[in-house]
Amino acid sequence: VRDDVIELLTIADCFVLLSYEDPFPGAFIEALNCSKPVVGYNIGGVPEIVTPEVGFLIPPHNIHLVAEKLVELLTNEELIKQVSLKAKKYAEEKFSFETMINNIERIYCSLVSNFN
Repeated sequence: VRDDVIELLTIADCFVLLSYEDPFPGAFIEALNCSKPVVGYNIGGVPEIVTPEVGFLIPPHNIHLVAEKLVELLTNEELIKQVSLKAKKYAEEKFSFETMINNIERIYCSLVSNFN
């Protein structure tokens, strides 16, 4: 366990997590909050977090496409700048504390109304 994740993300150009089983990989949210484009496998909970505007979803086991997308990001300064700007805004809109609480409250109210 590291306690300097934010510092590491700050110096990174992008974030890559190639997990096969993570149902909700919060590390992507941390990276997006640090304005980092993200790359991950299109599996588990990753598609619920990563959109084409903020990163790349890659078919599982396709390491060649991962490498291709990383080269695309790291050699195109304008692309990485655009995606980075969208990443922070997207994370704030979709995964802020307030948004999460509102979503939980909406689900709770829906469940309660089904029992009445």
